Amino acid sequence: MNTILIILIVYLILNTIIWVVRHLSLSRSKRSAEVLDSKFNPVQPEPLPKLSVLVAAKNEEKNIERCLRSLVAQDYPDLEIIAVNDRSTDRTEAIMDRLAAESGGRLKVIHIRELPSDWLGKPHALFEGQKQAAGQYLMFTDADCFFQCPDALRIGVQFAREKQVDLLSIMPVSETSTFWERVLQPVCSGILIVWFRPEWVNDPGRKVAYANGAYMLFTRECYDRVGGHTVVREYLMEDLAFSRLVKGGGMRLYVVPNRDLYRVRMYEGFKATFNGWSRIFYGAFARASMIVGALAMLTIMSLLPYLVLLVALGAAIIKNWDMATRSWHAFAWSGVAILAQQSVLFRFYPAMGTRWYRALAYPLGAGVAFFILLNSLKKILGGPIVWRGTPIVHKDGKLSSTR
Repeated sequence: MNTILIILIVYLILNTIIWVVRHLSLSRSKRSAEVLDSKFNPVQPEPLPKLSVLVAAKNEEKNIERCLRSLVAQDYPDLEIIAVNDRSTDRTEAIMDRLAAESGGRLKVIHIRELPSDWLGKPHALFEGQKQAAGQYLMFTDADCFFQCPDALRIGVQFAREKQVDLLSIMPVSETSTFWERVLQPVCSGILIVWFRPEWVNDPGRKVAYANGAYMLFTRECYDRVGGHTVVREYLMEDLAFSRLVKGGGMRLYVVPNRDLYRVRMYEGFKATFNGWSRIFYGAFARASMIVGALAMLTIMSLLPYLVLLVALGAAIIKNWDMATRSWHAFAWSGVAILAQQSVLFRFYPAMGTRWYRALAYPLGAGVAFFILLNSLKKILGGPIVWRGTPIVHKDGKLSSTR
């Protein structure tokens, strides 16, 4: 065997070992990881403080009614819901007003007509909403969320108080209905988990910070201390900016997945999923070097074994006997590496709320995710990115509006 082939086989053996070791990590995580669900009971139940829930919506006529109805149905005793219509041009405003009239005073609606030049729309809408919020806790969520558990808000507040958390982010369960959503959502979510592992985020001794805007629960003191939405007014990913501000300010940040509290339909179809995850990676990694690292890891750990397998198989198909004879070792070891990878993914996918057999589409999803990361890198290096009709650029480590 020549030197290149030996190096390739050594790489495949190491790749296999790493995936096997990940079985141990999964088992360890399964034993120790926290997952919030409807069965949660606090150690010391206490009277619940007033909670203000804020949700901004721009042209969300498909989602806003389901979201607001699920919030109004929550069993939280002292709850106010503030929905902010951010310059919608569809039926969002009318739907909000109708639901407010039906809510018995639990839902208040605010309409934004103009956007200041130095703000992005969502931060501005939530900033205006929180000015009318009276809660000791502020929970920010998104219009595409559905809270199927009537205790979802109570559980979040009780958990945050039990853990003495300043900012709690409960991770959503993804709803997927189309082929590309099912292929891409687990892969892209997995990339984020690798870089922003919950145990690292929850460790005050580490700098790693992450939050998901679908469920961000602040103490009012924490929100005011970091400066509220004023300091993230030009950030496309204000949830990540908040997480860094909270943890960097010495306050307690905590993230935890959920099993049956709420879920979210992030994107519909290929184009929306591709563009949406480009935006998420663009904001989450923030620096070109981090995206390059993510690309390298995805290629080395996930994609290369499949490429080796295809090349070795091609050698056999074209009947180049010398090449096929020399490459059968690579063919065999690439197969072993892929089996090791798939065995881990068969366990990982159900942990993310996805059926195990969808892991078979992982190489397709990883291949597309590679180009999503490339698209994010392109935007960081050259900007701008357009989100909901607003051009966004990357400058001085910040994502901001060009307006």
